[in-house]
Amino acid sequence: MAAALTTALLVSAFVLAALRWRPHPLLDWRRVGFAAMAAGALAGLLEWPAWLALGAFALLVGWLGSRPASGVAFVAVFAAGLVLGFGLWPGFAELTLAEVGPREAGAEGYAARLRLDKYGAGLILLGALAAGADRRRLASLGLAAVALPVLAGVVFALGLLSGVVAWSPGGLEALPLFLPVQVLVVGSETAFFQLLLQDRLHRHWPGRPVGVVLATGVVFGLVHLGGGLPWAALAAAAGVGYAWVYHRSRDPLAPMALHWGLNTLHWLLLTDPGPATAA
Repeated sequence: MAAALTTALLVSAFVLAALRWRPHPLLDWRRVGFAAMAAGALAGLLEWPAWLALGAFALLVGWLGSRPASGVAFVAVFAAGLVLGFGLWPGFAELTLAEVGPREAGAEGYAARLRLDKYGAGLILLGALAAGADRRRLASLGLAAVALPVLAGVVFALGLLSGVVAWSPGGLEALPLFLPVQVLVVGSETAFFQLLLQDRLHRHWPGRPVGVVLATGVVFGLVHLGGGLPWAALAAAAGVGYAWVYHRSRDPLAPMALHWGLNTLHWLLLTDPGPATAA
C-alpha cells in the first residue's frame, strides 16, 4: 500500500513540476513530492542518510539557481546527480513494484523498480530548473509527436540491424505499470540532461546549437554504457533526438513526451537481449 501511494504521489509531483501546475494552494510539486518521500519512508525505501542526501542536493540546486554562472555550483550539482542517479549513496532501498516475464525465449522481461535516489533528485531538478521554461504546451507536444516516428524509425532500425533489439510486438499487459513509472524515468532524465547539462552547454556556446545537441546526446549515451557499447550508441542517438526537440522548444515537456513515447513504442514492439527495467 505504501509503495503504491509513493508511486502515485511521485508521478503526480513530476506532472505538477513539468507543467508548472498548481491546481490548489496546497498542491504544488514540493508538497506532493515531500508527501511521496514520506510515504517512501513508510515503505522502507528511505533511511536517514537518504534524507541527508536529498536535502543536501536540494541545497546545491538552490545554490546553482542563485548563481547560474558558477562553474563550481554546476559541477557540484552534476556530480551529486550522477551519484544519486547511479544509486551510489547509502540509505536508499530499491523496490520492485512488479515483474512481467519475457515475451519469448532469449529475451528479458520487464521489472518496474522504484528508486527514490534517482527520482527524488530528478524531481528536485525538474521543479527548480523548469521554472523559467516556456509554457507553449500544445506546440511542445506537437513537436514531440512529429519527431517521434522519425526518431523511432532511426533508433529502431539501427537497433534491429545491429542485433541489439529484436522485433517482438506485445507487452500490453504491462502498460498499466509501465506508463506511470516511465513518467519518473523521463522526467528525471530530462531534468538532468536538458535542464541541467544542455542549458549549461547552451549558455557557454550559444552560437553552436548543433554541437550542444550532439554533446548532450553523447553524454546521454555514455551514462548507458552499463548495457554495453552498442546499447550506449543507440541511447546516444535517442539522446540527440531529445536534445534537438528541447533546443527547438525550450520546454522540458517536449523531450519528456518524446522520450516517454519512444520508450513506450520500444516496449510494445521490441525485446532486448539484456534486462529491460525502469530503474
